[in-house]
Amino acid sequence: MIQDTTAFRSPNSNRIAALVLANGAMSRTQLCDVTGLTGAAVSRITRDMISAGFLCEGPEVIAAKRAGRREVMLKIAEDYRHVLALTITGNRRTLVLAKASGRIIEEIDLIDVSLTDPVVALQTFSDRARECLAAHGLKPMDVAGVAVSLSITAAGSTELVTSSPLGWQNVNVRDILEQALGLPVVVEARATSILRADLLLNASCSSAFLINVALGVGSSAYLNNNLVAPGVSGFGGVTHLVVPGQEQPCYCGRHGCLEVSGGGHAILSALGRAQPSAKLKNDTLSDILNDASLGDHDAIVSIRMAAQNMAAGIDSVLSLFAPEALILTGIVGRHDVYRMAVVEALHAMGRRIHARMIRVSNIRSSDAAVWLALETFIAQDLIEAIDHSFAKAV
Repeated sequence: MIQDTTAFRSPNSNRIAALVLANGAMSRTQLCDVTGLTGAAVSRITRDMISAGFLCEGPEVIAAKRAGRREVMLKIAEDYRHVLALTITGNRRTLVLAKASGRIIEEIDLIDVSLTDPVVALQTFSDRARECLAAHGLKPMDVAGVAVSLSITAAGSTELVTSSPLGWQNVNVRDILEQALGLPVVVEARATSILRADLLLNASCSSAFLINVALGVGSSAYLNNNLVAPGVSGFGGVTHLVVPGQEQPCYCGRHGCLEVSGGGHAILSALGRAQPSAKLKNDTLSDILNDASLGDHDAIVSIRMAAQNMAAGIDSVLSLFAPEALILTGIVGRHDVYRMAVVEALHAMGRRIHARMIRVSNIRSSDAAVWLALETFIAQDLIEAIDHSFAKAV
């Protein structure tokens, strides 16, 4: 008998896989509640995922909504496949090897890798990845794919990466890594991958806007239940919104952009502590943020000035998109002084918003890269493999 595999090519299957990944384990009843699918549909999809060896049944638990009833929890079969996740930013380079369940096996600090020559740097990352796999007795065929989360200049492409923080211009990151590793690679801006992970793990909203504030400024949006990365469909984020009255020159050729007036660059400039390299800039910025936490007056003033500029950009975001949540992340964006100064400045502009609407995401860049890999290669791979198993059976 030929089975209809249409359902397994639909977003429903991908959503179920992603939900199980995000939560670690879910019952069929919980999947019905979250997805809105019927019990029969969920049972059919999960039954075939179990038969194909990608989902497995865990322990029974007492159902929250059904006194005395027990439900079987479903989870990803941990040894199904592995993923590699690479984070590349001005102050962070990490390689993570994880199982299909999301459990991290090893995280390697690669900050020693120079980014001066992008081709050499990416080849070095590839060499380290192969060494990592060999150390764990794995071969490339055991890996579903590689996710790369990196700093990308606003409105830039993920195909030909241009990054001011990295000093890269039109680098085909995906092609270089795929040729070096022989594995599929997905590339995404760091702000987008962090927002993706935040929504997957914490979310219950239909719209959100994330601003990553570190040395520079990056952003991504979740609108109408879709991730909208800078550069997609004309959306450019907030990086190059100009703050009136600010004259700091930006690499885009204009003056006063949030990239240079609303984040770490502005803080360093205000204190006269400009540095010649990205590493020294990031190290100095970390010292200033630590000083502010200890009550240093000058450090606090410089952070508040940058936050006031950022508030002007956020005011525009609230007017244009009206997101349910505005999320700040990055070493500057997560700082208490910065966040509260943003809220105070918005109140001074007449924005009567509750401080809780502007929340902080503590998701690490490396964890966000892992979730990107899991969603791209594991959740989707589940559906494709099920299709394949049905085709063989037919």
